[in-house]
Amino acid sequence: MQGAEEILSAKNRLDWDLEQIKTGRRQRLCIGISKIGAPPFLSGLIRAFVTENSDCQLQIVEREYGMTPEDMRRIDLHFLTYSGARDMESVVLCHDDMALVVRESVLSAAFGPVWTSIAEKMEKTGDLHLMKGLPFVLLDDPSIPQGLGREQTFAAAGFAPEVVASSANDSVNFSLCYSGVGGMIAPSGILDHMKEETGEVPADLRTFVIHTEGFSPELCISYERGRRLTPAAERFIDCARAYFARNVL
Repeated sequence: MQGAEEILSAKNRLDWDLEQIKTGRRQRLCIGISKIGAPPFLSGLIRAFVTENSDCQLQIVEREYGMTPEDMRRIDLHFLTYSGARDMESVVLCHDDMALVVRESVLSAAFGPVWTSIAEKMEKTGDLHLMKGLPFVLLDDPSIPQGLGREQTFAAAGFAPEVVASSANDSVNFSLCYSGVGGMIAPSGILDHMKEETGEVPADLRTFVIHTEGFSPELCISYERGRRLTPAAERFIDCARAYFARNVL
């Protein structure tokens, strides 16, 4: 099987070279990202790829809810944070932790004088059930299965969150969170990046890694099952693997 894949890959590269000779122009590669916000690694990865692949022109598009299968097929590769998407093949690039970010003032308002002991237990155990009764700001995007793992995380904790606000954009959710509206959960790499982008964040903003059984967020490059990848797409996947071998979110 491996030999057959190598032969197919070599043929794809030959087809690519012939196409380049015939057309004399750059090959376009379309990369799909979620509309919840640009992945924190995107600019670094794109820079690494175009440095080594000047014959490619990348097009970055946001996937929208309600996109038709034909629209989806125009996208060569998708960045996803789960590998179980139906009808998709996935290459896992890295794993992450789910985390809760919340201001101490919100903890104090929700739990009263005992909030400090609850926070200490949360820090030691990562048991999200301790946060039952905390107001939450959640991702609300029907185009993302299980809300990037949020639903699995609350299900594992054994309670339904008290949602005080929601949006389909994690940058909006994070701004609400650090404004003191409620707590927010997301992969820790995304939260760290948002803190950096925001610049000055409240001194009482706390982050807790959440312990999850049988589930952890994973960053993947995915493509339609059975789709023949172009050499450009294969090179992008190889570049992404190498990039994440050298870097962390």
